[in-house]
Amino acid sequence: MKNLADNKDYSNCEFLILNYNCPDPRTEKWAKVDLMPYIDAGVVNYYHFPDGNYFHRAHARNLAFRLAKGKILCNVDADNFTGKRFASYLAALLTNDNNSFVCGPRDGRGLGGRIGVLRQHWELVGGFDERFESYGPEDIDFSNRLCMTGLRKKMILFEGFCN
Repeated sequence: MKNLADNKDYSNCEFLILNYNCPDPRTEKWAKVDLMPYIDAGVVNYYHFPDGNYFHRAHARNLAFRLAKGKILCNVDADNFTGKRFASYLAALLTNDNNSFVCGPRDGRGLGGRIGVLRQHWELVGGFDERFESYGPEDIDFSNRLCMTGLRKKMILFEGFCN
């Protein structure tokens, strides 16, 4: 809920929440009760993927990016906070420079997977490589393939966006 509140200034923001076969039955109840006002308002889209026997991060990220409606895509893990006005920052950065993408810092806080990219660039490199089964290599590979197309990597440096 904090990320929703922190980004209400950007009216074109869609939060897509993907329940990737979470075994906790409270997740569905939380989505149907607590998220319903946001779903009804069109701010949140909630999807349940019931078929995963285990959490496959690269597949989950590709699935979420496929389901998203916008031209700017950004992964924010469930245990991350964006900070106030992050969506506006990301939109301005990628709209003003469509030859770049944005990455969170790889400093051990679990933000290296926060990658903001234009949909066309995600499609150009074929998304996250689903042959990666573990956490981390799929982000590095995705970032490297974006750079190989000539895009510039811009790091998120503002500490308020790194929680």
